[in-house]
Amino acid sequence: GGTHPPVLGDLKVAFAGRRYLRTTLGGPVFTTAEGAPRWYVVVAQVLIWLLPLAVGVPLSLLHCPDGSSTPCTSGFTPLVAPCAAGGAMLVVYAALKLSSLAMRRGLNRVG
Repeated sequence: GGTHPPVLGDLKVAFAGRRYLRTTLGGPVFTTAEGAPRWYVVVAQVLIWLLPLAVGVPLSLLHCPDGSSTPCTSGFTPLVAPCAAGGAMLVVYAALKLSSLAMRRGLNRVG
C-alpha cells in the first residue's frame, strides 16, 4: 500500500453535480460567465418547458373531454391526440429553429 490520490478532485465533483442537475432539469441556464442570464432567456426557457403541457393537455382533452378513465366515445382514434401534439411540437420547433437561423444571419451581416 500507500495512499492514492482521489479519482475525482473536489472541483470535478462540484462540476459534475452542477452538470447533472442542469442535464436532468432540461438544460436551464441559471448563471452564465457574465452572471445571471437576461430576462428573455429565462422567459424562453420557461415557455419551452411549459409548451408540451400547453399543447398536450388540450389535445388530450379533445380526445377524451369528460376526463374519465372509461374508454372515450369520441370520434377520434386513440393516436390522434398524441400525433397532433407531436406535430404541433414539430411545427413549434421548426419555427424556433428558423427564427434562430434568421437572427444569426442578421447578426453575421456586414455593413
